[in-house]
Amino acid sequence: DMEEFLAKAEQILHTSLLIFDSLGNLLISKKTRDILPMFVQEELIHGLYTGSLNGHFQIACGKNVYYFQMEIMDIPNGGTFSLLLLQTEESEAGTDLLPIQRISNILALEIKNTSALNQIRRQNEYRFITEWLHGKMGSAFQICVSAESFGLRLSENADYRIVIVDVCEKDAEDLFIPRELHIVRHILQQFSQIATFLIQDGSLFLILNVPETDDEEELHRMLLDLGGKLQHILGRGPFNFCISQPCKVQDMPFAYEIALNISHISRACGIEGPFITSDQLYELSILSLLPRNAVVKDFVDRLLGPLERYDQRHTSNLLDTLSVYLSCGNNTKMTAEQLHVHYNSVVYRLDRIRSLLHVDLSDSEVCFQLRLALKIRIVQASN
Repeated sequence: DMEEFLAKAEQILHTSLLIFDSLGNLLISKKTRDILPMFVQEELIHGLYTGSLNGHFQIACGKNVYYFQMEIMDIPNGGTFSLLLLQTEESEAGTDLLPIQRISNILALEIKNTSALNQIRRQNEYRFITEWLHGKMGSAFQICVSAESFGLRLSENADYRIVIVDVCEKDAEDLFIPRELHIVRHILQQFSQIATFLIQDGSLFLILNVPETDDEEELHRMLLDLGGKLQHILGRGPFNFCISQPCKVQDMPFAYEIALNISHISRACGIEGPFITSDQLYELSILSLLPRNAVVKDFVDRLLGPLERYDQRHTSNLLDTLSVYLSCGNNTKMTAEQLHVHYNSVVYRLDRIRSLLHVDLSDSEVCFQLRLALKIRIVQASN
């Protein structure tokens, strides 16, 4: 156990040790964790992750100032790790590194072994979570027993929910990535309501314990607090929180599908929450259940196909114009303002749309069908 090893090393060296390994994991003894406020640990991780810390540095927390000395050390046969020593104000000038250098090989080997074991454990835990969420784990009893082997205490009688944390920005570099797993884990361990998590397809999936008194405001406060910490340490955000309804352990595949559906639809439609549930998506959730068959495809293509093909040939924006026009309640002036184009440009585009589709845009039934086709197109593209 790395915590016990660090505790013994601290007794020998008479100073607190912290290690930031190549996987982004902050290794720390229980005694040192109790000494350091969570804010200081977060600032350490942020600085180490961004590479802004080196040599001697200090972190202020209220009236207290914490002094650190950092050394970069090699792991035999590949890799490095950052060794941090927590110092008092009197020892700010530096700590004698000779005793540390004497045990450096043992320390490096222990870190290497711990990192390898953690990686295997996490792979097995990831496999368990994915099989659980895909309905491959059997009964509630079997799920709870399997969870025990990973230190997850699940109950057959308790309720759980899934929250998918999506980065609102669409750039690939703004997504969650697997190498941040340990940093995310360190942040999440502050929140007792979070049972476990995984990073998948650029999103962060949280499995939350649902308290007996399920307080929506308390849930939102917790998620906002979490979002703030993720944004500060990882440097990205804001976030959407796609929230499923509470379910029993054996029904979590259903909660998983609901949360995924909310995530797909909100991304495709550009919906920003920060808190999004299936109740808020109304007809979009229902439309997502439509099969992708020839009847549905023909309905969408008959109404929107001429505009799509015209836009492709002429690099125009008739389809977007129609969508904005209908969302603005068929108001031409509002449509021009939303699209940031001249009023006469919108008038011209609407005339072209009427001509291509052979429809009357003042007919409420026609507009209903067009809105329906647009929403089906977006939802099916997201799936």
